[in-house]
Amino acid sequence: MSLGAKLKGLFGGGAGTKSKEIVLSSPLTGRVIPLEEVRDETFALRILGDGVAVCPLGKGELRAPVDGRVEQVFDSHHALTMITADGVELLLHVGIDTVELGGKHFEPRIKEGDAVKAGDVLLNFDTEAIRAAGYDLTTPMVVGNSDEYEMRVIASGDVGAGMPLLKLIRKGRKA
Repeated sequence: MSLGAKLKGLFGGGAGTKSKEIVLSSPLTGRVIPLEEVRDETFALRILGDGVAVCPLGKGELRAPVDGRVEQVFDSHHALTMITADGVELLLHVGIDTVELGGKHFEPRIKEGDAVKAGDVLLNFDTEAIRAAGYDLTTPMVVGNSDEYEMRVIASGDVGAGMPLLKLIRKGRKA
């Protein structure tokens, strides 16, 4: 079941044009981590969908990986969902168990319903304070409707924010 179906009561889906290939950029500067290595079973077992994670290095700035619309900003400001014009449903989740911080050390730069362009700052967070509080900052980027796409991680090691990270090809079409 897609993330959209799971969260349908929280936000509406998007239709739009259906392009053949979609490239998602890294939302952070950091080290690429396969989703199965994330220390949270919900992500590692791909319960919410497939994707990749980045462990931030340096500045705590989460950027839009693609053009789209912000659908939900969690009350604790550690995560948000967005949808692209192509209908890709994304969950960006800063850190593991950071919901427990109740929004402390997070500053959203957007609100629900905002249109964003790839590279726009979505939220700032204090990496030092969050790490000092004992939290892992590994940041999963999950495609909630990943069952609709063939997915390829196209970067490894260290990446800069905005660098190509994940390629999606809608199933049933060739890129």
